[in-house]
Amino acid sequence: MTGTTAPTRSPVGAILRSKWQMLFSGRTDQMALLGVLGLGLACVVFALGRGFFRMLAEVRPDLLVPALASLLTLLALCVTVLALGTAFTRLYASSDLPLLLSWPLSTRQVFTVKTVEVAAAEAPLILILGLPCMAAYGHALGAPGWFYLALAPAAAVFHLLPTGAALLLNVAAMRLVPAYRAREVGVALGILAGALAYAASHLLSAIGGTAVFTRLAESWLGASYLPTAWLAAGLHAAVADSPELFALGLATYGTTGAFALAAGLAVVPRLFTAGWGGAPRRRLAGGRVRRFGAGSPALGMVRKEILVVLRDPTEWAQVAYGLVVIFVIFISGRLRGGGPADPFAVSPVLVFVIGLTLVVTMGLTLALGAVGREGAARWFPLSAPLAAEDWLRAKMWGVSAVVAPVCSLLTGLLGGVGLGLPAGQAVLVGLAVLACAPGSLAISVAVGAGAPVFDSPDPRRRVAPSETVAHFFLQAFYIGVATAVFALGLEAAPPVGPVLAAMASYLVYRVSLRSAASARGRWE
Repeated sequence: MTGTTAPTRSPVGAILRSKWQMLFSGRTDQMALLGVLGLGLACVVFALGRGFFRMLAEVRPDLLVPALASLLTLLALCVTVLALGTAFTRLYASSDLPLLLSWPLSTRQVFTVKTVEVAAAEAPLILILGLPCMAAYGHALGAPGWFYLALAPAAAVFHLLPTGAALLLNVAAMRLVPAYRAREVGVALGILAGALAYAASHLLSAIGGTAVFTRLAESWLGASYLPTAWLAAGLHAAVADSPELFALGLATYGTTGAFALAAGLAVVPRLFTAGWGGAPRRRLAGGRVRRFGAGSPALGMVRKEILVVLRDPTEWAQVAYGLVVIFVIFISGRLRGGGPADPFAVSPVLVFVIGLTLVVTMGLTLALGAVGREGAARWFPLSAPLAAEDWLRAKMWGVSAVVAPVCSLLTGLLGGVGLGLPAGQAVLVGLAVLACAPGSLAISVAVGAGAPVFDSPDPRRRVAPSETVAHFFLQAFYIGVATAVFALGLEAAPPVGPVLAAMASYLVYRVSLRSAASARGRWE
């Protein structure tokens, strides 16, 4: 009896087909709504791009190709940053990774599946921003009909280089980033990308968006050695009805993207598998190493809190986003020429208020969620031979040791460099912020201890919403009192200001510590 062999299919193709079916299964209404929103945004981008290119064709026609190359370069950089964050999650923290590793698939096949997932996750950005931008360029210059048909392969080829670069950087970065931090690093990169986009948009508009973009188009963003410039030259050739030159530009750009993907595939067996197995352990020198806090449980808790804060990329990304927003607001105002001009506007009192605002911004995630950050592990410190005040004191000291010096330095730099404050006054304000930061952070820890949320992975939601509102009012009151005390001290003698501010901060710290300790019953 002869048996028949069933036709075999590619396991990679079967996996991708199943993922495609799962994407649209039971989500028709949701996908339709997202499609309508994406189409509307694409129409807005098309209208703006057409107006821009028409204006440029009348004023500076020699900058048409560099301008298109600059836009494509900026989009490629944005897609690369976002794809880098997505790749961290898809390659090392996705829920289906254990299932894929248990299948009879090679390392390269699993990497191929994840590469397609990363490319699919970033494809909407290219369809909404990149494709309308290319179409607007052709419509503004009167491109032939086949130009619009050629946009589909152009957008697909454009996707190769950012995806390949992101995957290659990701695989190499896993030699430095522990595998269990992959999801957090991905979230942090996404937050930082949003902060950079916010800063770029506001600073460009403050300086003069059109003029700055023109200078960028004339400089390295539109340089002929960039692959995006080759693609822009090919699109311009298509507008001029030259399919041969269009194919040449598309091929040169596509070759670069294919090379990036091939390079990532070549290093997969060594680096990608190492990421699955975990990052290499750090080798310590022989002998005993005495660590800070080794002889005292309280100091050990302080050391633990400092390390937890320093090793959490998600929280630091949230902090960086808030700091970027604050700095952009002040710097963009001065770049527009509408910054403060009278002596009071750049007085030490105003810079002191800005410094305390920086402290509150950093405390929103690092201090307000300090108790909730413990999560299920809160039972270990609660069962330790420590009083509630000792545990909370360790959190206040640990967060202050990280936040206070950073905010003090940033305040001094912002006052001296950004706002033109004299060097002596900038140092004085920095010291005052250093003295007042523990009081502000103690308020944040105390408020967070009143109603902590232990099961929230988001550092912004580790406390009840009602407590967040109370936190803002308490911080506003503290900033007002500390500012008044600091101003009175400056009137008496400049060194007295930081001293009085430190006394007020210590008083607030003691009150906050006792208030937080009284809420211990809510942590169980």
